[in-house]
Amino acid sequence: MRTLLATSCAHSSDPDLFRAPASLHHLRILDVLLSPTASAQAMGARAEDLRINISIYLLRHDLYPLLAKALGNIVRRSLS
Repeated sequence: MRTLLATSCAHSSDPDLFRAPASLHHLRILDVLLSPTASAQAMGARAEDLRINISIYLLRHDLYPLLAKALGNIVRRSLS
């Protein structure tokens, strides 16, 4: 499954897309899952493996380039 949030944000012309409550909620979840402190509190000893597996999945599904493109679109829109 593709990372639909980043794909849609990267290719959307809607300047309010990242302001949608679901988009922010999903980004916050990723932030918590990838945070060493928060994931360790939730998962204990398995937290590092979880973070590694999530990161590998996101890299394989192009989240980071898509997220960079989406954020670039937001910045360009805010400057114009």
